[in-house]
Amino acid sequence: MNHITDITPESLSAKLTSQLDPVVPTFVLVDPMLGEPLPELVEAVNECADLDELNDMRSKVWQGAVFALVLDETIELEAHRHPYLVSVDPMTQALPNSARIAFEERARALAQGTAPYRIGGWLQSARDPQVLCGEIARLCRLRTQGGVARSARYLRMGDRRVLALLRHVLGEQSIGSRLPSLSQWLWLDDAGRLERLSRIEPTTDKALVIASVAWSRLALGTDIHPVRARWLGMAPDAHTDFDRVERALAHAGAMRTKWPARFQDSADRQAWALLYLLFGDLSGQPGIDALLRQGDPAHPEAPGEPAEAFHLLFDAAFDVAVRMRLDASRSPTLEENS
Repeated sequence: MNHITDITPESLSAKLTSQLDPVVPTFVLVDPMLGEPLPELVEAVNECADLDELNDMRSKVWQGAVFALVLDETIELEAHRHPYLVSVDPMTQALPNSARIAFEERARALAQGTAPYRIGGWLQSARDPQVLCGEIARLCRLRTQGGVARSARYLRMGDRRVLALLRHVLGEQSIGSRLPSLSQWLWLDDAGRLERLSRIEPTTDKALVIASVAWSRLALGTDIHPVRARWLGMAPDAHTDFDRVERALAHAGAMRTKWPARFQDSADRQAWALLYLLFGDLSGQPGIDALLRQGDPAHPEAPGEPAEAFHLLFDAAFDVAVRMRLDASRSPTLEENS
């Protein structure tokens, strides 16, 4: 992993160039499930007569050959939303443009918690790119051990957050051994690092089957990614590993058991997990308990009025936590709860 200090589109592009092998072909992995990343292609999706015409337009706009992934027929996703690889010519703007888009995606996520991610990373392979497409497409077909209740069938490998969490939960061997055509796969992590995955020997052609315990962790991605991004946005120097975010969400689950009226959905879990990551365990603290019992004192809840969800109380809870930290720093007799 390579941390990029004071990350900018230019510094990211420069770091990428330094990490890529100049003699091995490079490809940008694009995931258009939530729309094309380049504005010139947004209307092309509706204007092109078929996928071949769209891919020709993609190739023209990106200034590189396009190789589309063909996903398993059980994945119900229109063909124009399937990921695709774009070959990178160092004489074109494909690399700087993709670096800029990845930078902007990360910036939006850190500010808002969520953002559409369309740049899956930069891959290098000396083999037939269509073969590499097939290997990635096979990983996109979600397979789990029996007994796991799920409706999804698409493991969105073109979303670099999914790749990062998958590597964290399953380990590099499980992924790298199933990409025999891969030399390396670089992507921009939300923490501002260039992460790397390489082919791992011995390779295997066996399908990736995710155990039930691992799937239960991967399924938390819809909570993990926004919490981690907001945490980074508010505390850029934090050590934001996935394990800490998982523990914070587990604590939020315990709070839901204790305060069911306040913790109603994922937004409430995410808000408590973020507070936990920023300040530590505040459960049982008088100021926080008062908020959970009575709501925001600035906007009192009327008798019989439904309890306000915790994510709507986050700002008030944050203010309480900041005051607690300030009081603790002023008094040696008070322990800072962080």
